[in-house]
Amino acid sequence: MNTSASAAVRPPLSVAFLLLPEFTLLALTGFIEALRHAADRGDRSRQLHCKWTILGTHLTPVRASCGIEVAPWEVLRPIPECDYLVVVGGLTSAHGRVQRELVDFIRRAYDDGTTVVGLCTATFILARAGILDASRCCVHHFHLDEFRKTYPCVEPVADQLFIADRRVITCAGGSGTTDLALHLIEQHFGASMAAKVASQMVCDHWRAHNHPQARIATDSVRTVHDPIVQRALSLIQYHLSGRLTVDRLAAMLAISPRNLGRRFRAAMNVPPGSYIKNARVDLAEWLMTNTARTITEVAMDCGFSDLSHFARAYRHRRGAAPSEFRKLTVGQRASGQAQRDAQAYSQN
Repeated sequence: MNTSASAAVRPPLSVAFLLLPEFTLLALTGFIEALRHAADRGDRSRQLHCKWTILGTHLTPVRASCGIEVAPWEVLRPIPECDYLVVVGGLTSAHGRVQRELVDFIRRAYDDGTTVVGLCTATFILARAGILDASRCCVHHFHLDEFRKTYPCVEPVADQLFIADRRVITCAGGSGTTDLALHLIEQHFGASMAAKVASQMVCDHWRAHNHPQARIATDSVRTVHDPIVQRALSLIQYHLSGRLTVDRLAAMLAISPRNLGRRFRAAMNVPPGSYIKNARVDLAEWLMTNTARTITEVAMDCGFSDLSHFARAYRHRRGAAPSEFRKLTVGQRASGQAQRDAQAYSQN
């Protein structure tokens, strides 16, 4: 693998994908679409500057978590000359069906010098293959507790999009796989090519590896043991854009508001009404950071009755006005874009 004879003629960027049972389709398509746009000009999709293939133990289609099936292009063999072996994960409930042959193949690829990439929950399988021992790896925040319990010798990180540690790259998944692909394209071809691909994919910009994962008050659901409060937290997240009251929430749970308040305070150390308001503020802050919605639109999207109501709630929780936070966020984004533009200009 990675012999000098073939290195002289191989394309600038080559990738082999390995799909795990019940893989996440977005993790695959977000990555592979970025390669497709970088591979050719004029949207012709020829594998000129990039090449990719999909490997499997056989050519039988692999089912994604959404039900769509993707057939491998090649059966497992000594891994073809490539820069990256990208393992695409999905539902952790399907990890028991991952064949030992796949795990051994990942280990051999790593031992032979190939950089291994784990997308979504493939990080679990990379840890099973023994290539994450004493390493830091990126895990989706939803799976953080499960990963810690399963692999206590590996250090998981759940507050950024992806991590490169030695010859292993791990990514939380979702839309973050596109950011990772753009990062690799930038490394291989330069910032101007990555900017071209981002433009073709209608991405305003690509996020850095340490960009935080979008965590909108979801972590607490997994750490609460009271089943009523667990259901309450899920319902709150689902109804953040509506006018959810404590009375309405209690009715949905078929308990009294007083009983809900008692159980909620015991589990969360805060009354349910305060939690709902804080969750709306947290969602609003995420929208102001990651979207171009106006502050008024954000207030309406997050269930506040009017702009002044939102401003009071935001200032009470954050100590500043929403407009002050938006101004700071826009300034930071503009500064980051200016740095990328200067880098792209210097490479042209």
